[in-house]
Amino acid sequence: MTGRTSWFGRFGNWRFNMPTLMLRETLISYDNRYEHYSVPAHIRNISANCFNERWELQWLTLPEHLEELGDNAFRMCINLKRIDMPVRIEKVGRALFSYCRNLKSVSLPEGVEEIDYEMFRECGALQEIVLPDSVERIHGSAFSSCGSLKYLSCGAEVFALLPEKVQPAAALTYLERKGKENSRLPEIFERYVQEKKELLLEMGIRRNDVRGMQYLLENSDPDSEFLRNCQEIAQRNHRTEIGALILEAMEKNRESTSEGALDWDPFGDL
Repeated sequence: MTGRTSWFGRFGNWRFNMPTLMLRETLISYDNRYEHYSVPAHIRNISANCFNERWELQWLTLPEHLEELGDNAFRMCINLKRIDMPVRIEKVGRALFSYCRNLKSVSLPEGVEEIDYEMFRECGALQEIVLPDSVERIHGSAFSSCGSLKYLSCGAEVFALLPEKVQPAAALTYLERKGKENSRLPEIFERYVQEKKELLLEMGIRRNDVRGMQYLLENSDPDSEFLRNCQEIAQRNHRTEIGALILEAMEKNRESTSEGALDWDPFGDL
């Protein structure tokens, strides 16, 4: 067992330095004086609350053979901006990143089966999350108050588990990726796109997702009135490239309408 200070904890408005304590392969607590910390390579488990409220911490590197992260392990690391995760991990606890208000991206490794209670709660700067295919359960409060979330990368089976409020971000992320591959969407994404095409189009404009918008405009058949609304949104948000795509879709709509009119014979029943 090792340590740097004699005592740790919090009482009222007073905060005491936490020592770095290790017991065999478990990191129990962490000295809160460093901006960057690399967890020692022999560590397999990080205890609950280990990094809780380490306000100085900005960058954390986890070891390759880490197996478990305890509840609240990084809670209230309000200045944490970067975390380097291992390729695989067996278990992550509740409220893992809650109130990490400067964290911008997280890529969870394979092996994680549950996105537990309040995992990303109040991560207001979080823009990108990558979820592994191993996920089997997602708690409804896992993404509460993630107002900046734009990109949520996951497979079709994990998408089906997501709370409704983050599904649009996941769908657009999938469309952008598939736009590069030019391949057919899985059925669950295809169905979601058709049901939520207007929501996705508006969201795609605001986040300037050109590839996702291109797929939506080519495959979801929005009506002319809605396209005009989209064009106004694109103009207000200075989305020049997306605006050009919308104009092209509007022109196709006009052409198809004209062709339909030519096929109709007003004297056919006389």
